[in-house]
Amino acid sequence: MENTKMDIYAYFEIPRIFLAKRILDVGMYLERLGAVSRFIGGGCFSEDIYLCGVEFTHEHLPVIETYYDKMTGIDDIGDEVFDVALCMYIKGMENPDKIRKTILEKAGIIIADKDTWEWLGFKEEDFNGDYIGQDGNVFVVGELKNRKVL
Repeated sequence: MENTKMDIYAYFEIPRIFLAKRILDVGMYLERLGAVSRFIGGGCFSEDIYLCGVEFTHEHLPVIETYYDKMTGIDDIGDEVFDVALCMYIKGMENPDKIRKTILEKAGIIIADKDTWEWLGFKEEDFNGDYIGQDGNVFVVGELKNRKVL
């Protein structure tokens, strides 16, 4: 996992472009970066953005709880829906089938690094979207065909 300008752009700026107000952060990328706030590397989520982190470990520094509005397991999201699901470098984590199913049910737009996109089994022909990035640091932004943005 690298902390590059492209990562920061994909994580913070693409949701902003889509006017996302509810974001599902699968794997809690901010925590894995070592962030101590919603601000890192020039990117920021304002306080009016609802940020739900899907955790894969229950051991967190207390500061983590101050910038995620909610932290939950993949099975415990409930009836919530999200404008955007961020799936940054989660390839190899547990339950890819459950992650894929949850993301497809709960999020209007999916943003993922290319390796994660492929690992989750998403197919290009099922989505409206495009690739962003260069030099091997490529992300996919997709919306399931025939679904309206939330």
